[in-house]
Amino acid sequence: MTTVSIPPFAATLAEHTLTKSKSTHSLTDGIPELINGAAPSAHKVIVIGAGPVGLFLTYLLAKQGIHVDVVERFDGISKEHRAAGYYGGGVFALKDAGLLHLAAKRGHVAEALGWRAPAVDDGKGGKTFGRLLCAIPFAGTEEHPELGMLLFPQTKLCELLEEQIIALGQNRVAFHFGAEICGIDQLGNGDAVTATIRDMKTGVTRDLTGNILVGADGGKSATRSLLGISLQGHTWPERLIAVDVNYAIEEELPKVLPHHVVDPIWWATMIPLERPVQGKSSIWRFCMAIDPLDQSPVEVLLSEKYLANMIERHMVGKRPLKYEVTHKAA
Repeated sequence: MTTVSIPPFAATLAEHTLTKSKSTHSLTDGIPELINGAAPSAHKVIVIGAGPVGLFLTYLLAKQGIHVDVVERFDGISKEHRAAGYYGGGVFALKDAGLLHLAAKRGHVAEALGWRAPAVDDGKGGKTFGRLLCAIPFAGTEEHPELGMLLFPQTKLCELLEEQIIALGQNRVAFHFGAEICGIDQLGNGDAVTATIRDMKTGVTRDLTGNILVGADGGKSATRSLLGISLQGHTWPERLIAVDVNYAIEEELPKVLPHHVVDPIWWATMIPLERPVQGKSSIWRFCMAIDPLDQSPVEVLLSEKYLANMIERHMVGKRPLKYEVTHKAA
């Protein structure tokens, strides 16, 4: 059994966080309890990973006047395909932080989430939305986004968080982009920790010291690896292709737009990343399952021909299709 001592500051922070996280979830964004004028704290936290979790924690800590060092392997905020929709606890967390209305203004709030049969022939040579099998309705509006599902690409959320962190000013946060953690050393009685980070280009190392180190660097966490902590869970064998496409839907839009496609092989998820308007181009996220028997390498899966065949299966509208792929990943 491995035991880890919890320094007094960590216990205080945990107690404070639990106390502050209790929410009555009123119907307006919470006013930040500590604003730019909060007195700087003598404590420092090192956060590994500038994804949504790392940046959200950094924002909350910086609002309390706590200095944060953020270490990220990429040269900036990642532009990779990730989450696109938030509801339940995630939405209320943004609300409690005073960020939900700003995120909703830049994204949009869905009225429902549905499950549909695959797209079908519209009788005119094109395809239309498959039959709606069931749906979860939401009561969210622009005024009360916490009651709905927020559709907002993770990359945009991270950009918003970075922007708000910088706006706090007073040098509360130091970003160390293009660097990876390569060593962790707990100091003294466990009330301090040193993180050794390495520049990804030059290989030069240097130390950062803080009271607490937080590993928020994802499923392949270097932090967890350095601490000898295994990742509990299961990796599903299914493979997916995620593409963002810019196109216009000419037919009348159904009320239930974000939806899962139900099929034993060609299941998928379709999410409007922008509020769609009939006849006008907007960005959609198509996340599409690959045939389990297809063992094609990633470069084949992301080829123009392969993507065209996958999109043809799921996209509604007249044929030939007119669209632009803006991002793709597998």
